[in-house]
Amino acid sequence: MPILRSGFLATALAFSSCGPPPPSWDSPGDPCNSPSWCTSSTELRECEDRRWVDVDCDERCTAEGLLSAGCQIEIQGARCLCEACSGPLTCIDDSTIETCVAGEKVATSCVDECAAHGYDTAHGCRMEVGAEAKCQCSNASTCTVEGQARCVDSALLATCQAGAWAVVDCRTSCPDELGVCTLDVDSGAHVCACKAA
Repeated sequence: MPILRSGFLATALAFSSCGPPPPSWDSPGDPCNSPSWCTSSTELRECEDRRWVDVDCDERCTAEGLLSAGCQIEIQGARCLCEACSGPLTCIDDSTIETCVAGEKVATSCVDECAAHGYDTAHGCRMEVGAEAKCQCSNASTCTVEGQARCVDSALLATCQAGAWAVVDCRTSCPDELGVCTLDVDSGAHVCACKAA
């Protein structure tokens, strides 16, 4: 009988030491000692002044002049993901690009956009590979080889005339067809060409 009694005693002692679970310490105001986490797709719980606080990602991003992409889980916790503008920026027309100002897309002249980046000449707006819009800019407002030509983009041809680049829109050269700037295989020069629309 002593073996049965000691086994019962050990089991009773093991269960009596189990009390209520320890507090989780993860509510707002509780002390914090772990990485931040997302409580929803737009809410972040983060450690601030050694206490948990709830952060609304929409409010945080708006205060920074940006758009909210919600709460994002990362390797070392989570954070509010704020973006400049949603979606890709595009060319509005041949000389105007969408730019991102305080989280909003606004129309900006390529002349202004190029000047803002230190260039003195704008050659228009062009969609790049990956559907990204860019203003074509240069500091080469002067040229030395009279008659030299180069395609600025698929529709604009720049030609050296009297020491300066003159830009021609190839689309206006072909009233009934599609005007494009291309490399002429025979001459090796950039030219405006008319193609069936």
